[in-house]
Amino acid sequence: MLKNFDRVREALALCLKIGIVSMCLCYPLIWFFSGSILRVFTNDQEVIEIGIIYLRVDGLILPVYAVIFSINSFLQALKRPYGVFIVGLFRQGFGIAVFIWIFINVFNFGVLGVWLGAAISVILGGLLSVWIAIRVAKSEIGEILIYR
Repeated sequence: MLKNFDRVREALALCLKIGIVSMCLCYPLIWFFSGSILRVFTNDQEVIEIGIIYLRVDGLILPVYAVIFSINSFLQALKRPYGVFIVGLFRQGFGIAVFIWIFINVFNFGVLGVWLGAAISVILGGLLSVWIAIRVAKSEIGEILIYR
């Protein structure tokens, strides 16, 4: 069986570049048009205001989602999906519960605290994902990215 790790590295680098750039390019659209898009689904002004806050906060971390999803695929390609499970458990279990609780109960941020807590959970999950990918890559293929 041919193990073309350069191809795996190149695919990861390309996914990261395209994902991060496209998410950064989409954010201004989310910022400016979130209210208009939400009005298609509801006339309730309170729902629209909460939705706008959510979209603006979550839109900021779209590049982190691109990193997480790219690394998930990378880990699966190396047949080491346990990292995906660890990141998911942290991000969608522990992290979200703890950070939302902190933002709501300690800082009294209300609904904004829910979105900020979720965002912090995703950001820290992204950092955990990168750390796991670097460790797995060192043991499996020597390095994670081709720098060209």
